[in-house]
Order: sequence, then structure tokens, then C-alpha cells
Amino acid sequence: QESKQGLTVSSAEFEAAPGLVAERVLESPTSNTTPLTSPNARGLKLYDNCGRLEPGSSRRYIFKITQSASSSSSTSTKGIAAGDELGKAVFTWRKACGELGRMASSPVICPMVQPYLDPNNPEATMRGGGSDFVVHVQGSGLSVDVAAMAAARAANPSSMDRNALDMLLPITVEPISPPNRMQLGVPYPIRFLIVNHSDRYLTLQLQFRLEHMKGISVCGPSFKNLEEIAGNGGSTTVEVRFVALSAGILQVRGCCVVDLATGLAVPQPPLFNTFVETTEDE
Repeated sequence: QESKQGLTVSSAEFEAAPGLVAERVLESPTSNTTPLTSPNARGLKLYDNCGRLEPGSSRRYIFKITQSASSSSSTSTKGIAAGDELGKAVFTWRKACGELGRMASSPVICPMVQPYLDPNNPEATMRGGGSDFVVHVQGSGLSVDVAAMAAARAANPSSMDRNALDMLLPITVEPISPPNRMQLGVPYPIRFLIVNHSDRYLTLQLQFRLEHMKGISVCGPSFKNLEEIAGNGGSTTVEVRFVALSAGILQVRGCCVVDLATGLAVPQPPLFNTFVETTEDE
């Protein structure tokens, strides 16, 4: 807020591009908080939620962008990829005398997933570079970006960049609708999509290596043998259970896929972030 006077944000919306749906991410209804309508609500909480911004102050709004179930656009078939337009943020506000203002952002473009991939250090790849700092921002789907690069390489075989995403990740693992929040100590089943971007059939084993997991651990067997997966985009799904061992914003990491025929291991970057809450009686 850079104006000389304070203002009150009356609405914050995200106008999604065609084929997409925007959803405002609010506080968890299960969290142990006092409702704003309660007579016991504290003044500080009421002030924080009234939308009032003084000069130099800021406020963060979080939106979740997903594909529309009824969409017939190309996005519904290929997923949200890097470079796709997501929409724009629209804010309306009022000043002290009731003057109404409205502002829209420039179009928001989906960023490319830039995982930390070190072909000489699989452990660093699974840890996400070794940093414990979690950035709770998701870009395009990793498998979508790898598939796009693989298709471009097939159209132009002369392109032989060994450090390209599709060369470093011939197999990708992505969570399907992972939970945004988890309860401490409660097991959660999570489904994963495994895609084979190579040009041959592969028989794979999905592994979660406990020494590279932190805060969230696999619950049950740490590996699963998969059926044979066709090349050039062949895929399968598998369900794995996880349990949170500590609270906070954490990553599910430590994933690796092994080709059982050759022994080749393809370490995966961290799969997703989630917020782990403690139960009310804790």
C-alpha cells in the first residue's frame, strides 16, 4: 500500500483464465480459532481481518488455481503448463470518505517448475538442494513440463542437451490432489501418478528413502513394485500412506524410482508441501 492515506480492501478476487477456476484459500475451519462473529473475538483479530491497510503496510491473499471440470479448452487435456495464462488479481477498496477504487494486476503466467536436480548427487535432488526452507508456491506440473520437452526433442532429434529436464527425469512422480493440511500423527493415503517419458517399456519400483525424509514419513512399506509402464507418456497410479511426525510447513521428499531391469535410480525432487497442524487437545 503506497498511497499517502489508509484504505480498506473491500474485496480481493482472482479472475481465472478460461478453463480454470480460482478458489480463495482461507483459514482452516478445523483450526482452533475463535470465529469473528463471536463476542469473545479479540480486537487484534478483528482488525487483522477487516482489510484495513495503512501507508506502507501489506497483506497477502492466497488463491488456488485448478482446471474446470466442465472445460473443453486445451488446458483440460494437457494440464496447466509453464507459460499458460492463469488470470489476474482484482482488488477493490474504499478510502476514508467512501471513495471507491479498483485495480487489476497484469496477467499472471504459470512459472516453470525448477527443481534442484544434481545428476552427481541423488541425495541432494531428493532433499531439494538440502535447504529446510519451504517455499509454498507451486508452478506447473512437473510431468507436464517434462512431457512438453520430450515432445519438442522428438520433433527436433538434433537437440541433445543432456541437462534438459526430460533427460534428467525420464520418469516423473507427481501427487494427485495432495492434502494442503495434515493432522499430526494421523496417517494419510496419497495417490501418485508415475509417468514414463522414455521411449521404452520399463518395470519400476517406487521407493521412499527414510534417511532423506524429514517431518513427514512413509507409513508402512517404503517401496512398491509397479506394473510394466509403456514409454512415451505411459503412466500408472499408486497409493502410499504418510504420517506427519512434526508440525509446521513441511515437504514430502525422499522419493526415488528404480528401473528393476537395469538398476538405474531416478531420484525425484520434493513432491509437495503441506501444513501440519496439531490437534486441539495437544
